[in-house]
Amino acid sequence: MFDIAKECGVKNIVYVSSVASLDFTKLLANVDNGYNKDRRNWYYNSKNDSDKLAFELGKKYDIRTVLVLPSAMIGSIAFKLSYSNNLVLQVLNGEIPVDTNVTLN
Repeated sequence: MFDIAKECGVKNIVYVSSVASLDFTKLLANVDNGYNKDRRNWYYNSKNDSDKLAFELGKKYDIRTVLVLPSAMIGSIAFKLSYSNNLVLQVLNGEIPVDTNVTLN
């Protein structure tokens, strides 16, 4: 993607990743806390590694790269709920109590 972007003269890339890339041993999860250090989970690893690679390639190709780290993608049409989206639905339906000390943003 970065190779083609550079070739086409793209100046900015917004890379959508996940809050899972952040170290959330301290809440609220914040970029200032650094990356998730738990390397046992493939999902965390993929987010950590791809975020770092996006920044490296942005620097290499002189493309301004901004990361967006949502905790859940929620839209107007959801055909199948992810774990995160189902959690939100359960809270809205009063099926589970709300724990405000979570990393969902």
